[in-house]
Amino acid sequence: MKKTLLALAVAAATLSSFAQAQSPADDQVSRGNPLKQAVVASWHLDADQTRALAEADAEFRAQRQQLRDQRDEAASPQTHRQAMDELLEQQRTRLAQILDAEQQRAYLMLERPMPGQHGPERPRLDPERLTQDFEQRFTPLMESWNLDPASREQVVSAQRTFIEGLKAQHPQRTDKPGPREQGEDKGDRREARKAAFEQLLTQRHEALAEVLDADQLAAFEALTQPPRPMHHGEAGPAPTELPPSQG
Repeated sequence: MKKTLLALAVAAATLSSFAQAQSPADDQVSRGNPLKQAVVASWHLDADQTRALAEADAEFRAQRQQLRDQRDEAASPQTHRQAMDELLEQQRTRLAQILDAEQQRAYLMLERPMPGQHGPERPRLDPERLTQDFEQRFTPLMESWNLDPASREQVVSAQRTFIEGLKAQHPQRTDKPGPREQGEDKGDRREARKAAFEQLLTQRHEALAEVLDADQLAAFEALTQPPRPMHHGEAGPAPTELPPSQG
């Protein structure tokens, strides 16, 4: 199972683009992606590595944008695709000089679009999709932290308990709610669901804090934020927490 998930991670990342990392010495390189900043911080890279990673991404983004601007001038779509593949390979080679293999996998997986990320609306919570995304995105991240088996199992268990709690809050109902249930009871149900959701978040946080350091915990919780609508070609800022269902 572990090898299968890692294979999925690598396959999904092959055609991915690469993103910027926060550099404490050169803040203008980063456009403020909280998720990538949190994940990179969890690796405790030294200043030279962090700066090199930010510079690599800045240069890659500039070259990628130049290729996109020249797309219509390319002799053929194949020519453009070949040039992009060469740029991607150059970036992978450069990342390999900065990050170890596990960090590279996790870093590349950050670029896999999350479901609903390209739409203008905020997607509803889908516990099944959250489970699938956790398996594919978190396997490389946990590998990059070199957690021992017991700690890794506690992380998985904490997320599993969280997902099961979400499922209990979102049962599949077959009957149609009546007018009264749709009206005066809706606010009460929303408040109760919000309180239960906040309790799930607190329980997961406390369980994770037993095995993850502060930076790892921040990265984990950043990666479990819901997908955000795209804003000027980039994902918007993450909300502070997952919203409760509005039904």
